[in-house]
Amino acid sequence: MIDGKIQNYGVAPVMYKSRTLVPMRGIFESLGAKVSWDGATDTVTATRGSSTVKLTLNSPIAYRDGRAVTLDSEPLLIEDRTMVPIRFIGESLGVTVGWDEALQRVLITTKTNPSPNPATPGTPQPTQPDPQYQYIAFPHPINTSLITKKENRSYAKRLETGYFVVHETVSKSTARGQLNYFNTQDADANAHVFIDWTEVLLTLPTDEISWTVGKPANNFTFNMELCHVKTAADFAKEWEIATTYTAKWCLDLGRDPLQVIRSHHEIATTFGGTDHTDPDDYFKEFGKTMDNFRQDVAKKVETMKAQGKRWS
Repeated sequence: MIDGKIQNYGVAPVMYKSRTLVPMRGIFESLGAKVSWDGATDTVTATRGSSTVKLTLNSPIAYRDGRAVTLDSEPLLIEDRTMVPIRFIGESLGVTVGWDEALQRVLITTKTNPSPNPATPGTPQPTQPDPQYQYIAFPHPINTSLITKKENRSYAKRLETGYFVVHETVSKSTARGQLNYFNTQDADANAHVFIDWTEVLLTLPTDEISWTVGKPANNFTFNMELCHVKTAADFAKEWEIATTYTAKWCLDLGRDPLQVIRSHHEIATTFGGTDHTDPDDYFKEFGKTMDNFRQDVAKKVETMKAQGKRWS
């Protein structure tokens, strides 16, 4: 899957030496790479932008921008198709490669997807209103109060946004309580936005790298923390605010909710970095699941599209 779109290359990916191999020509063409094949040496060279990669059939030695690299799994010829290691190819050509355990899919995110507007510390917005839409007021308070304690900030710009990640806070406090914690304690952590049953509170610039899901996913995720509430009534309010805000985020960036929204648990399973499983138990406590969250967001997105509306 590339940028949320399922790919079909005629031959299924194969596992070899614990690495995923995919058809060479299909993946290169999907990434927009220029490909040349040297039949005399069984060597393929692919160029994407300023990046070049060279591989030889059955050889563990490859070249990334002219530098030799030893592969864990060499390219193979299977059913008359040259199969190449997708992670090496993707990362060599400047894209992010992950694995969705639940769907059993390779996930590739290119850098063509826009990041949230760096000039706006709040919700990502189109640079100018699109006249084809009717803009209406967002139905819940969106406030901005950035974390001020420098030890809890990266101040590094995120270059891509592959996923919108849903978390649950450890402590049962409000969004303002969470902000106070990160402004006064050395947590070496943060989040882009905290949501409770009363407000959306943005605490980082939307394009800043957050310290929320661990490496490598910190570099390509937007992270939302849901404050752990105590009552079903407050959870229902928080759920409505969170799903509506996430729908706005997806609409503003033109992203598919079913493809881009992930739980912390799902991101940890795919990319590592932490062993967290939130917000699974929190949602279960109130009879909800991550699939419910994605579906509710998708319904809101489709309703807004059908009505020709966007939230301002």
